[in-house]
Amino acid sequence: MNADPILVLQMHRMGDLILTMPLLRHLLRHWPGHEVWVAAEPHFFQDLMPLAPQVVFFPSAHGPALGERHYELALNLSSRPQALACQAHLKARRKFGPELVTHGPLPDEGTLGQQHINGFWQLYRAALTHNNHNNAFHWADLYMLDLSPQPDLTGVFRPSPRSAGTNRVGMVLGASELAKRPDADFWVRLARRLAAEGLLPLFLGGPAEQDLGQEVAQKAGLPGANLCGRLSLKELAALMRTLDLCITPDTGPMHLADFVGVPVLNLSMGPVHARETGPSAPGQYVLRAAMSCVGCWQCYRGRLYCKHAFTASGVAGLSLSLLRTPANPA
Repeated sequence: MNADPILVLQMHRMGDLILTMPLLRHLLRHWPGHEVWVAAEPHFFQDLMPLAPQVVFFPSAHGPALGERHYELALNLSSRPQALACQAHLKARRKFGPELVTHGPLPDEGTLGQQHINGFWQLYRAALTHNNHNNAFHWADLYMLDLSPQPDLTGVFRPSPRSAGTNRVGMVLGASELAKRPDADFWVRLARRLAAEGLLPLFLGGPAEQDLGQEVAQKAGLPGANLCGRLSLKELAALMRTLDLCITPDTGPMHLADFVGVPVLNLSMGPVHARETGPSAPGQYVLRAAMSCVGCWQCYRGRLYCKHAFTASGVAGLSLSLLRTPANPA
């Protein structure tokens, strides 16, 4: 293949990379003569490669070398200085996203400098920081809107959620911030209620949730249910396909469940906006507090009212109702 490739810079967390998958599929569909290259963190993309479209992944550390190439299209979806510098130095027929305004050598990792943002919708996305109360666009869709003067997202594939019929319910315990996830006692009460109804709760999370998973499993009387820190991303995706429901805050594993077609109940609490970063597949469920401040970037109130609005009994009742619905979302 001699045509210039397409480059996507996505150097953020696992959830951000998974939210980029619809864009990658869109690029492969509409630019069939061009390879799609993706610069990302290896510890995220390595296990996601079997699930990803047929693109070429590069470690984010290769940014300087990637910046020496010419591309058909270059999209920077990352705010990291390394990505900004790479986007500034590379040549492309079209560029979208932020780039560093510089004519000198690549800056240090901690240097931001002056930026220029290419693309109306990328500029709009950047302007949403602390200003997103009325935004109705999902992040995964915003990534694609600059690609056409009249964007059409009707053909973007997202798998329909289907339960596995196993009575297994996954509970993703952690999130990037404490404000975005329930506490241990909430998970304990929820797990006990679901187990009493004949369901099998499984506690999911990464190495950072190992202690939390152990605490929840011990207090809930379900020592064998704790899988936190025991699964690779590939193994986690395989296990998620055996679930009837995944109850989860807004976090990377939530996006993974959504991506592989697992029914999701997103507990949207703290400084998150479900319309921007919640599950994106049709038929998924989002639960959030009925408060005017919901969807903020940072809480300025003296108490996390949106988080404390969630009760284990309420979530258990909703979960059981969803699981007993004759027709699962499709």
